[in-house]
Amino acid sequence: MTAAILRKRFDDARKAAKVPKAEFQMRDLRAKAGTDKAESSGDILQAKDQWDTQLSP
Repeated sequence: MTAAILRKRFDDARKAAKVPKAEFQMRDLRAKAGTDKAESSGDILQAKDQWDTQLSP
């Protein structure tokens, strides 16, 4: 999937939801998942292992 196709799909969904473009933000939450894992487990190495696993092919 290209960036242009992804952008169009989000724009179409945003319009269908009647959310103004100025009020919509698309964010990458992968880093937040690592932070949440570290906070819930109390172990930053477990969070790193989760991140490495997600990035592996």
